[in-house]
Amino acid sequence: MGPLLPFLRYSRAILQVTVLGLAGLAINACAAPTPEVVVLMTDFAFDPQVITIQRAQKTILKLENKGTESHNLSIPRQNITSPEVKPGQTLSFELALPQGEFPILCSLPGHEQMTGKVSSARGK
Repeated sequence: MGPLLPFLRYSRAILQVTVLGLAGLAINACAAPTPEVVVLMTDFAFDPQVITIQRAQKTILKLENKGTESHNLSIPRQNITSPEVKPGQTLSFELALPQGEFPILCSLPGHEQMTGKVSSARGK
């Protein structure tokens, strides 16, 4: 078995690396996808008016502007504001919030009546 020993050691090392790599892929594949919430923006409302997310969990807000004016989504208590979303445009915006109720609004001038809230609660 003398000449085969180095080959067997090498083959075993490759097998270990392959198994570890596949295990890592399986763990990543089993990770829950990032939740996504669609938020329609019209002139001058958010739909839904109450956006519910899980606390401290990264969530993607898919902002769809169905209005005729540009809008954004601002959470003043957390100092968070999305980029401006032009009419007909869709923008994905990622956030994670602590537990609580957070007023939202469109912070563009003249849009103060465009309000709602984000409710961030513990998961079930």
